[in-house]
Amino acid sequence: MARSASDATGGASAGSAVDRLRWLLTELPRQQAEAVVLCDVMGLSAAEAAQTLCLGLERLRRLLSAAHERLARLMSTEAA
Repeated sequence: MARSASDATGGASAGSAVDRLRWLLTELPRQQAEAVVLCDVMGLSAAEAAQTLCLGLERLRRLLSAAHERLARLMSTEAA
């Protein structure tokens, strides 16, 4: 019998974390979300992500910075 991700971790926390991440990413502009997924989720370097997205390195860094700031605000709002 196949086990779901939440079963494998002993509860719903893994599913909840994935769902939360998906929701947070939908709250970002598309390019910011893409940059976060490539760098923070998939582990690409900034240079690799910039090349993948056909962006300059500085543009990618600005997108990541803005995304991280917005994600921090969203998460602090959730916690309040």
